[in-house]
Amino acid sequence: MSVRRTPSSEINGRKCSNVEDPFSTDRLDEFKSSDIITFFVGRNAKVSECYVARDLLRYWDNSDLSMRNWVQRISRVSIDRSGHGGQPGNRKYFKLPLSDSWVTENVVRAARSGRLVVNLISERKNELIGNRRGTFGVSELHGQSPGVTIWGLEEPITPKERREENRRVSQATMELAEEKEPSREATGRLHPSGRRRRGGPAYSQIAGAEIMRLSRFEQVSAGRFYSVALREDGTLVSWGADWEGQVSNTPRDSDFKQVSAGEFNFIALRSDGTLVSWGSNEYGQVFNTPEGSGFKQASAGGRQSIALRNDGTLVSWGDDQEDQIFDTPRGSDFKQVSAGDTHSAALREDGTLISWGFDESGQVSDTPRDSGFKQVSAGGYHSVALNEDGSLESWGNDELGQVSDTPRGPGFKQVSAGGYHSVALNEDGSLESWGDDEFGQVSDTPRGSGFKQVSAGGVHSVALREDGTLVSWGIDEDNQISDTP
Repeated sequence: MSVRRTPSSEINGRKCSNVEDPFSTDRLDEFKSSDIITFFVGRNAKVSECYVARDLLRYWDNSDLSMRNWVQRISRVSIDRSGHGGQPGNRKYFKLPLSDSWVTENVVRAARSGRLVVNLISERKNELIGNRRGTFGVSELHGQSPGVTIWGLEEPITPKERREENRRVSQATMELAEEKEPSREATGRLHPSGRRRRGGPAYSQIAGAEIMRLSRFEQVSAGRFYSVALREDGTLVSWGADWEGQVSNTPRDSDFKQVSAGEFNFIALRSDGTLVSWGSNEYGQVFNTPEGSGFKQASAGGRQSIALRNDGTLVSWGDDQEDQIFDTPRGSDFKQVSAGDTHSAALREDGTLISWGFDESGQVSDTPRDSGFKQVSAGGYHSVALNEDGSLESWGNDELGQVSDTPRGPGFKQVSAGGYHSVALNEDGSLESWGDDEFGQVSDTPRGSGFKQVSAGGVHSVALREDGTLVSWGIDEDNQISDTP
């Protein structure tokens, strides 16, 4: 059956300013209308700029070509028009080459979801932008001076488009693996499992290894109803409840090095030391995320988040009803931090601990005064810390044995406090859980060794094996177990 070609002047029923795709230089009328995406830059724009969607998305996949908003490096020092006094923030912008317009991440997400007509409205004017490495100039790779107009979506992304974007991204990941697969004839070997692709030859051993590499994880974090994991390639994957975009709004970038799941929001740390948050913003957990670089660890809690800077100082944001923000300790001697439900805890360089926030169950006032600790984790209304000798110490609410049932003796190397339960990793790679077991958080803990990291969530837990795979257990009401990658 022949496909009717659409004249370039009538792509998607809209008039285009260009006749050719700027990337392939092919005429637009050589493509199906469903292959073309059109952008109207401005609310009253009559003529659109048109692209072959596939080519534009490939262009945007080059992280070196994206820009960042430019923010103050020092609060008292303003940024001049050439960018001096600033540094890259955590908002990313992408270029529409035909008009040299810069658009937000939401515009890219709309394109990935399959939207064919994108109406843009001005979000910010005279914005200074630069690259993620902190350099600034007057080119596409080094920044823009003076400022530019940033364009965003006129119509928000719909839940259906979010699901379609997730499907397309997953499909693209598998296609990447298949592109790198040598032919059966070239290798003469089958994948050990003997599985075959639909409509194609068997997987080779090399292809199987490539697919495994793409899916290997190096860190995981469990939140209240969801979890998020960091892959070896710096990408993120989330699963579980998606009430406020905790899953569908997960960033698609590949430059992350640490991630944390909270009660209603997530926070991730990029390799350049900047932060990005998503999920619920009811208490400013997302919009008030600090801009700029210089961070080395972050933790999302109940309604507040906290981050540790390279200089050893702390910054908190979000809900302050229990002084979780106001009482954040001063000083520059901190090395690790953890946000709980309504309290937080931090570890100093000298091995001492400090807690602040809600104290109804002694989760603040009963914090151990000793030194010699090397890790701390704040949970629902309790906390647990790991000593240098491998022993554990818990304090706070003990309603379900989350304090009194803490395992005795040394031999542990990592610990995590959840809602009303905790889980610890032994030196031999085995796991041990205690506290609330209503949904199998304790009794369903995986047996055996081979684990290297674990995280306790609201009423579930997730662990990372040495081979880079994940296992979850506990409540599965929102598919936080069954959808584990």
